[in-house]
Amino acid sequence: MPVKKFLFDKLVDPRYSSRVNDLESLRQLSVEKDYANVSDVAPVSIFDMEGKPIVTSMSDRTDAGGLLTKVGDVDLKDPVSLQGGQGYMFNDGLWASDTAPVNQIYNLAGELKKQTGVDPMFAPFRMSPTGGDYAHMTGQTMLSYAQSAMTKAQKKELNKELKKIIPDWKSIDDPKYMDVFNEVDGDTRKQVINMMDKNFRNNGGLSSGKARLAVTEQQQVNAPDAFLQNVGQMDLSAARGTSPHTTYKDEVKGQGIGQFAEDIPVYALNPQRLKMMREGTYRDVKDPFNPSNPDKRALQMSPMGTVITENLLRHLEELGVKPAHLKATAKVAITGGALAAGEANAGMFGSLVKLGYPESTAKKIADGVLPMDTESRMKRAAEQGYDLKAFHTGSSDILNLDPTEARGFDSVGTGTWFSDSPEVSSSYARIKAEDSPAMYPMLLKTDGMYTADAGGSLWSSMGDAVYRDADGNVLDAPFTHSATTDNFANDARRRGASGLIIDNVVDTGPDYKSMRAAIEGQGKNYMDFLADYQKSGVRNVSVQDPSAARSLLSAAFDPDQTGSSNILASRALPTTASGLLAMYALSPDDARAAEIAATDTRNVGSIEASKSDTASDLATLMRSYNRKVYNDPLLGMVAPKLPANLFDRMAYNEDIEASDILKGYAGLLGFDFD
Repeated sequence: MPVKKFLFDKLVDPRYSSRVNDLESLRQLSVEKDYANVSDVAPVSIFDMEGKPIVTSMSDRTDAGGLLTKVGDVDLKDPVSLQGGQGYMFNDGLWASDTAPVNQIYNLAGELKKQTGVDPMFAPFRMSPTGGDYAHMTGQTMLSYAQSAMTKAQKKELNKELKKIIPDWKSIDDPKYMDVFNEVDGDTRKQVINMMDKNFRNNGGLSSGKARLAVTEQQQVNAPDAFLQNVGQMDLSAARGTSPHTTYKDEVKGQGIGQFAEDIPVYALNPQRLKMMREGTYRDVKDPFNPSNPDKRALQMSPMGTVITENLLRHLEELGVKPAHLKATAKVAITGGALAAGEANAGMFGSLVKLGYPESTAKKIADGVLPMDTESRMKRAAEQGYDLKAFHTGSSDILNLDPTEARGFDSVGTGTWFSDSPEVSSSYARIKAEDSPAMYPMLLKTDGMYTADAGGSLWSSMGDAVYRDADGNVLDAPFTHSATTDNFANDARRRGASGLIIDNVVDTGPDYKSMRAAIEGQGKNYMDFLADYQKSGVRNVSVQDPSAARSLLSAAFDPDQTGSSNILASRALPTTASGLLAMYALSPDDARAAEIAATDTRNVGSIEASKSDTASDLATLMRSYNRKVYNDPLLGMVAPKLPANLFDRMAYNEDIEASDILKGYAGLLGFDFD
């Protein structure tokens, strides 16, 4: 992108100047900018980002990535570096500011990651035309123009006035004049801008309105406030460090993805501040396309965020935001030097390998041979037989599955377990206290799997389940009434099955806190959910063949990697650097899974925490004990069942009926009325 000349003859927004009759003068302005080291930004659609969390905060309209070299007919001897603004994310970090607002963004992003298991995206909303005055560029432009255009007499007068505001000021012709200006604070910069506008706009200098316009990104000149424009991927694992931005010394780490093809008002997303998120409240905005001044000011108080669900996307369509149908691409903007296609592909290849993709798969993606849009990936998935959607909760760094490895209460040989219920899957979040879990939406290949219909039975009482082989033939199960899911999974493995699908089974893990958080995080009643669940159960799946599981969100479904245990071939959830991979989406039926968090209920904000940690911990220990003894055929027949449900109700101060107490005593005596 070479040097470009911009005219502002179509300017209609009068807010670049405080003077009522200044609009016509602004329309006569022209500028030139050197974009030699900037590439085009890829268009993206928010409708291809279903299931992803997103954070927003304010961003001024200043241009990014180039140099302002000429204003009107004045060539600037000291070109102004344009650092953005919206485009900052395609040059350095993702977003730059002072430490306090950056910390607020990280806090909100951390909460959203708890809910979804993935790093959020970041999409700043557009500020008013004067929003860039705090940054250095407006003042730098006025000073550079003065240094290039003023006479000696005018400069002498200017130096005298600047000395009153900046005691260390020497001269506009001093080689370090811009360094001196760059060191002053925001209030001082505004004083300089106001003084030069008042005293020198008609005395060899440039008005503040023209300086604002000169550093504004062209496409934002007449754009409305409080709309989204660019979007990037946050990297919460990256080490914090200083920002290269002249004004702002801290930054949010991440990488730009692209520019929204749709016009999206930020309030159309129903975003929430952290406090609102915990309270379950929203700001009531009558017209998201034309927010009031108080609404705009509210946006600037602190960052806001949400999860892009299917319902939210339908809400956008109802408001008139229609999906932009784009050809999927993995290209991102590259700045800092024009790269040849081969070099760009090499950089993308390295990033993909770092994410965990097999090298041969990464090369295909980087070369465009293996399209990564959702439609293409799901087509390859269907061709390869991945037909069952399920969820696995485990450590946050899973890349390869090992069905031979036991986890927590699982016995060796039972495989890797999945559930079609994200709520049930979340109950296996923390098998050990030190676990740092994440939920993985997956696609499973069911070819060669056996089935068992538990008919609503407990996982520990499956002896009467209807057991079938991969061809649907009924098998005689060599089990007693107290047979467990592990017994069936081991038997299926010994018979050569690739896995086992267990329908209508009641089988929850020991982490009831995370399960409760997942249920109540969707606005459901915990006890009502359990009551319905215990009537009919859900579908759980044991996978013995590691190549039978792939990430729903980001697997490449590479035809040459069908035997690989790498779930990306695929990471199960896209993490950072996935500006390269952000074109995935969940189907509407899976949107809720992205809203479920495997988190400790003591720190989940709006999700109710237990009123008694002691009772809650006792309930968890009792469930752990119950699962252990029921895994043992002998102990399962004679050992008492501890009253975990009773203590769970006590932990949350819920009504306890006589029947609950009787069931607790019955369990201790060896009877089971659940």
